[in-house]
Amino acid sequence: AIDTVTSSYAAVEPPLRTFFAALDDEQKARLLRGLSSSGPQAREGDRTPARGEPRSRRRGVSAAARDGEGGAGICENFVAALRGWRTREIERSVRLSETQRVAFYELVTLSLKAADTLAGACPAENALTPLGRLTQMRARLLAVRQATTAIHPALTQFYGALDQGQKVRFAAMR
Repeated sequence: AIDTVTSSYAAVEPPLRTFFAALDDEQKARLLRGLSSSGPQAREGDRTPARGEPRSRRRGVSAAARDGEGGAGICENFVAALRGWRTREIERSVRLSETQRVAFYELVTLSLKAADTLAGACPAENALTPLGRLTQMRARLLAVRQATTAIHPALTQFYGALDQGQKVRFAAMR
């Protein structure tokens, strides 16, 4: 999914750059004023759905808009997930062996380190221009990719050590 979104941004950036460069200063000011004065709820109300567009698609777009201006929420959501391990509950419910417990705590430790790295790598402020926002979103996606890449081997090792019943109990906890 990250690769798909990143590719989409790469495809959109040149025409966006061309469009923005073609605007005069007054047009740029109006565009930026409109972007900064209309919050996600205003944009949601302003959007006219395409004819025949399914209701669920419209709700999906609205939910994405509410996730944070410029996608800032993506970092916070991933940081919260990486820091949100309910270790005692998982140990108790999944009934980990000693070997599995070691693999689990390695996963938790790597997740906490990845969360710290991700929290520091994501841009905190939102850019004012459309191109700046696009650049920031790409930076956020890159940071998320790096965090998921960092924990993937430990997650694979831990999950592979579980038997089928443990996998079911573990999946039910998330």
